[in-house]
Amino acid sequence: MPSAPARQLSQLLETLHAAGTLTATELAGLSDLSREDAESVAGACAHLPAAERESLLTRALELAEDNVDLDFSRFAAASLDDPEAPVRRAAVRILWESEDRATIARLADLVRADDDEAVRAASAATLAGAVVRAEFDALDRETSERVTNALRAAADDASEAVDVRAAAIESLGARSLPWVTTLINDAYYAEDDRLRIAAIRAMGASADERWVEYLADLAVSDDPEVRFEAAQSLGAIASDEGLEPLFALLDDEDLEVVTAALQAVGGIGGDDVVELLTRLQAEPPEGLEEEVDAALEMARFVTTEGRGGE
Repeated sequence: MPSAPARQLSQLLETLHAAGTLTATELAGLSDLSREDAESVAGACAHLPAAERESLLTRALELAEDNVDLDFSRFAAASLDDPEAPVRRAAVRILWESEDRATIARLADLVRADDDEAVRAASAATLAGAVVRAEFDALDRETSERVTNALRAAADDASEAVDVRAAAIESLGARSLPWVTTLINDAYYAEDDRLRIAAIRAMGASADERWVEYLADLAVSDDPEVRFEAAQSLGAIASDEGLEPLFALLDDEDLEVVTAALQAVGGIGGDDVVELLTRLQAEPPEGLEEEVDAALEMARFVTTEGRGGE
């Protein structure tokens, strides 16, 4: 007699075959599947229209974002070989937290081998988490090299689509290898704005203070998108040297830039930040009252807890 989980999966497969979709509760039943069961689900989905297969994966991602206890990674991994590119893209997006070596290696292969540009770009972006694990020796050497080599090849390939190159550069930012610094620097001076934005994000991912001077220059750019990205990266680096340009951005005309600057200074903390945000709380930018309160609360916490432990 089949076990309860087996019976549940059998019922879900029957529902998929008959109705072509699942309710949110039923879809949650596809969490934490074994590899074998995930393959069974992917097989059951094969008869569905591509749009329905994509929808199942997109909805699974939304559920997982709302409930951290749900894990659809094996369901997604089993869909990486789907014949339709939109389905593969939806599957890739679910796998950004995957720690499975085989899945990470498969994503690295997709960066260079998939015939769809958007799948290659999504795979490169999704590997950012694997790069961080590689940097902290939390990923085995063989897989680390496979990921790093695939991203480097994509980033250096002048014939590759710009979006793929940009995603690879951004994901490599956390890797403290000499050639990554050169890669970021070259992208920073590139003519294509997408590569420049990728360089700015990679600077933040590096957490390297060498980039603060570059980001301070970008904080006075005429382009609000550049100022926004510079503020986020200054916050990610979290250096006191970045506070002056961030303080200036608190008066920016673009509210999204101001919000990014608030989050950045709140995360850096320190007595000067607490004092400034306390004054700002008395007369906050219109519409950003809650953001100022949150930044001040974070700054106080970092100042008393984070810096207190240094």
